[in-house]
Amino acid sequence: TDPIPIAIPAMAGTGEAGARLGAQISQVIANNLRSSGLFRPVQQAAFIQSPEAAAATPRFQDWRVIGAVALVTGRVDASGDRLRVEFRLWDVLPEQQALGTAYNANAANWRQIAHIISDDIYRRMLGE
Repeated sequence: TDPIPIAIPAMAGTGEAGARLGAQISQVIANNLRSSGLFRPVQQAAFIQSPEAAAATPRFQDWRVIGAVALVTGRVDASGDRLRVEFRLWDVLPEQQALGTAYNANAANWRQIAHIISDDIYRRMLGE
């Protein structure tokens, strides 16, 4: 089968640390899904809607026109050494949320959170 086209914009973040971690977490998620061979992250240069706007409410037609079947949005709140990462997986064609959750952890564990989110997306989309 062909890899599933999935859009993974940088997660919106509060403050400089939140924005930096949001971009890093999104990049790890994209790399994990791409390396599985079952997903094809859509190039960020093709994105029409900004990550901040998509984190609030996606305009599904903007994601559909660039060929995305799924969309991952999120928000990162970094406060001191604590981190809260909220993410949502959207099914673009029926325009509905497929998964959504939040993780709280020590800010040093941001990479582990990204791997957990990747696993959540993989499980939800492929049932494995």
